[in-house]
Amino acid sequence: MTNLSQKFDDRARESSVELRKLVISLSTGALAMYFLVLTKEIRPPLTDNQQTLLIVSIYFFGLCILGGIISWWSDGSRFFFLARIIESNQENSSDLLFKMKRRWQIARRISDVLLMASFSGGILTSIVFIFYRI
Repeated sequence: MTNLSQKFDDRARESSVELRKLVISLSTGALAMYFLVLTKEIRPPLTDNQQTLLIVSIYFFGLCILGGIISWWSDGSRFFFLARIIESNQENSSDLLFKMKRRWQIARRISDVLLMASFSGGILTSIVFIFYRI
């Protein structure tokens, strides 16, 4: 890799990590906010539709946090197996290690999609809840 491409690769990785941190922090904050809303007495009481929207939104934000954790875990495992591939001089173990690295890479992509899709779903259901509430 050239120096410039390595620089862009590092920036892309850093931005991806920061995005995951931000989305997980926002999801955790939303869950805390909903916890506070649901543990206090609300005037006027929530309708069935509003309660359903809150539950769906909590579900989405919980999935978002789960997706972020899986994404971080798979990212670490992928780089672990990549390091083992580089260290390995044996052809047989390198094939097995490459398959494991590829599995974690796929898990990372799926978890990133889960992270962003569930965060978007949580935001959309929250917006709909706010419009129902107003």
